[in-house]
Order: sequence, then structure tokens, then C-alpha cells
Amino acid sequence: MFYERLFFQMDLSAEGVVDNAQMKRFLAYANLEMDAHARNDALAKADVTGDGKMVRWEFVLLCLDTLSAVPISELEIALTNYVAAASAHERKNEARWKAAAKAIDVHARLLLPLAYLIFVVVHYNTQYHDYYASDPTRPMFRNFGDSSMDARGIGLSLIVPSIFVLVLLSWWQARAYARRARLLDEGPSSEEILAKKKSSFGSKASSTKALHAKAKVAPSPRAAVAADAASSASPHRPPAKGGLTRYSPPQVLPRHTSRTNE
Repeated sequence: MFYERLFFQMDLSAEGVVDNAQMKRFLAYANLEMDAHARNDALAKADVTGDGKMVRWEFVLLCLDTLSAVPISELEIALTNYVAAASAHERKNEARWKAAAKAIDVHARLLLPLAYLIFVVVHYNTQYHDYYASDPTRPMFRNFGDSSMDARGIGLSLIVPSIFVLVLLSWWQARAYARRARLLDEGPSSEEILAKKKSSFGSKASSTKALHAKAKVAPSPRAAVAADAASSASPHRPPAKGGLTRYSPPQVLPRHTSRTNE
């Protein structure tokens, strides 16, 4: 009954099936003694139809085959960890889109008023021409029609963009100076941290394996002699030449007995 409840909890879309890839990830959390090959073999055995999905009875048989020795309390903890890990991708996407929307909002506060101001300046310095006053019988034209701008209008239209460019360059220069002076607290991104951790973990794991393999080799002669010297040191004899000691059995002192005169 618990495995059936586990199936319904893992069936997040309520479709009545659980993907093999989903179950494989859950087995990695629930049964730590199974490796990847064992999980693949168990899934291939449980998936009778071979369609990459399991229904409820296939799921229960797989759990009986692979999780019967795991306590229910540990399975509940594994399920909680699996659900949290499965929703991490969705939460990451949600946080990313929220950050993108916030960035758009921040930039729109500056860019939209700037664009409107530039449009107003250009519009009021543009001279539009039409022929309705001189020849009202002609058909109405489409689009903007005849328009022009003199040198004064061009100069006035370039004032606002020039100010914006100067302010942007000043901000960029100030930020570059603050970065060179280490005044900004800009740490590495999460992707860089994860990549660095993964590479360091891989190198550390390889070095640990090398140390374990080296530890299985017989100890060096110097280490063996030092171990012998430490274990066979006797307080009754001074160290031999070279700092080593030889084993000497403890001396048995004769027992003196005294008789009393009767």
C-alpha cells in the first residue's frame, strides 16, 4: 500500500504513468547501494512493454524488487529530497525570468522616457508640408507626406541623444574605475562556482583514489623498520646503532626465599 501511495505522489501530472528516467532518479535517492547498471537492469526488468513508462503495478513490482530492504522512513525522506530536486529546475527558471523582468523594468524606466523625449524633440523640429491649403481638390496622401528639417532642427534634435551618450560613457568609465580599484563587490556567478566546484571535486576524487591505491601497496622499508622499532623498543636495552632497537626478552629475576628458624 505504501508503494501505491508512493506512485501517486511521484505521478505529478496525474497521468497514471511514471517515466523510467524519473524512477531511475528516485532510485538514486532511495537505494544508495545500487549503481547505475543495477538501476538500468531493474528498470528493464520491470518495464514489461518496454515503452519507457511504468504503470502502477509495474511500479509496485519494481519497488518490491529494489526497495524492500529500505525502511519506510528513509523512503519518505528520499521522496522529499527527490521532489525538491525535481522542482529545482522549475524554481531556477522562475527566478531567472523574474530577474529578466526586473532588469527590463529597470531599463524601461530610463529608455522609454528617453525615447519619448527624443521623439517629441524631433517631431517639433520637423517641418511638414501639404497641399490642402493651395489645392483642396487633390486626393488625400498617405503616410507622412513631404517633410523636412533645417540645420537648427537637426542640432536641437541631437541635444538629448548626445546628453544620454555622455551620461552613459561617464557611468561606464566610473564603473570600470571602481572595478579596477576593487570598490565593487562582484563575486563569481553561480554557474562559475558550480563549474569550479565540479572540477575541483573531480581532481580531489582522482587524488583520493590514487592515495587509496597507494595505501594498498606494501609500506616502504623505512616505514617498516620504523614500525618495528616502535613496537619492539625495550626499556632494558639502549638503542642499537643507527637509532634502531632490537628485541630483548624481559629479564626474569630470581626469587629469593627465606626460611625462618623453627
